[in-house]
Amino acid sequence: MIAALGTGIGEDEFDLAKLRYGRVLIMTDADVDGSHIRTLLLTFFYRQMRALVEKGHIFIAQPPLYKVSKGKDEHYLANDKELSAYVVRKAIENRTVSVPATGRTFAGKELLRLLNALIDWDHYLGAVERLGVGRDVAEAMLECGLAERADFETRDKLEIFSARVEALGHQVLSTDRDEEHGLFELELREVARGQREVRVNLELAQAVEMRQLRRLLPQVSLVSPPPVVVSHKDGETRLDSKEAFLHHLMDDGKKGLGIQRYKGLGEMNPEQLWETTMYPGRRSVLQVRVEDSAEADMLFSVLMGDAVEPRRLFIEENALDVKNLDI
Repeated sequence: MIAALGTGIGEDEFDLAKLRYGRVLIMTDADVDGSHIRTLLLTFFYRQMRALVEKGHIFIAQPPLYKVSKGKDEHYLANDKELSAYVVRKAIENRTVSVPATGRTFAGKELLRLLNALIDWDHYLGAVERLGVGRDVAEAMLECGLAERADFETRDKLEIFSARVEALGHQVLSTDRDEEHGLFELELREVARGQREVRVNLELAQAVEMRQLRRLLPQVSLVSPPPVVVSHKDGETRLDSKEAFLHHLMDDGKKGLGIQRYKGLGEMNPEQLWETTMYPGRRSVLQVRVEDSAEADMLFSVLMGDAVEPRRLFIEENALDVKNLDI
């Protein structure tokens, strides 16, 4: 790559006048592995050939992650978020959703917002599950309002939570005070999940995933209590939970669609690669700019440097601002 660009590298050898190309395009796979490789390349250019970045020579190609087809119609979608948005738009066409228990009815943009909230809800519950906590236990924590430090300073809310999880079939083992932090925590065994033991405490309540679920709770609660009724041209479908409702609409949105996921650029045939990523008349590219050199330098040092602690603190402080998360 150094030989191809012709500029040399480093402060002593780099010469922008020797650059052989006006545009240098970084083209990596559209998945998370491709993002990692792209970050490494950007780090290299910023550290060793900074003038290429500062003078606007570096560009990032935007290859699609999916191709969606129905009949002769084809659409290329950049990522999972675009795919979900496409399926959601299909799912709500000519449909009305009602909750008989509350009399609420949803259609159009309001139904779109509701469905997007349920998609995020399902995503974060899945993330909590990967932390070792069952979905029903996480939802019980939300229903019982276990969120802040004050909720763990006494047994009051934990006793309400205990009754709730026992009604779900789980076994409460203990509710003890953590002497180091002066807070109560509850230990339970999830009977339905291989006898797995879970510790419910402030640390779990303050996890990024739980905070995101609390943010979504008011919107998601609009489809409770069940059933949820989906009305369409062929009649009505009654669904007994918000999970069943979400899966029903998403399955409807995918009906008749051919969805191809590209694990890498090598999976595309030459015509597809040209059409989506290389043809100047249609492709989408991002120019890499440096708005604040000092901040950019700090960010590269934190995220790509040898010191682990600054990187950990950065992730903890910015985790709630993440827009696209691949777990």
